[in-house]
Amino acid sequence: MTNKVYALPHLGACIAGTGLQDLVQTFWARVNGRMVVRDIIHLDEFAPDILTEMWSEAEIPEGSTTTVYTFGWSEQNCRFAGFAYRSTSNFASEVLQDGFGLKPPLNNMAEYPEIIDLDGFVEFMKLQKAEDRARPRMHRAGIGGDIIMTLLRRNENEYTSIEQRHIHRFDDYDQDWQIVISKLPENSNPLADILLQIRDP
Repeated sequence: MTNKVYALPHLGACIAGTGLQDLVQTFWARVNGRMVVRDIIHLDEFAPDILTEMWSEAEIPEGSTTTVYTFGWSEQNCRFAGFAYRSTSNFASEVLQDGFGLKPPLNNMAEYPEIIDLDGFVEFMKLQKAEDRARPRMHRAGIGGDIIMTLLRRNENEYTSIEQRHIHRFDDYDQDWQIVISKLPENSNPLADILLQIRDP
């Protein structure tokens, strides 16, 4: 029930992240409103220091981690590039390799066929969701709701277009919606909280 990919059309890039979304969103806002960079490679020169500074100034819940990802067009290399910045590595720049990445990974990943289209991608996410729901609540990634695809393409005018669109809604969307609504402070109810723990431990 949230978006975790934030577009930067003027850079032909996107910022995404797992973990503390406040940090990811604040980084996006800083890049968008307070930085002058040319492309994804130029941004990479500053990202580790900025993220380290933001992390040191933020109120971080104990045990929390965050990974920030950037994806976009590299003018220098005339191709798309991606970087990861992990709090567990002090936000050191990590070049992402071409190919398919899955987070969290599936158990017995090697047993599954290669993804070749959107239908295959949706089936993988259904498996991800099932495995995620089997974990204790505090160890879940929180997969559910809608699958929203973000697609970066280089067009004939040498501009990068960024498209975000729904490609799937999980069958238990309405059930998850009710769980989310029940957790809002104004809907707090001790008995309902107990019933929720029974339904969604």
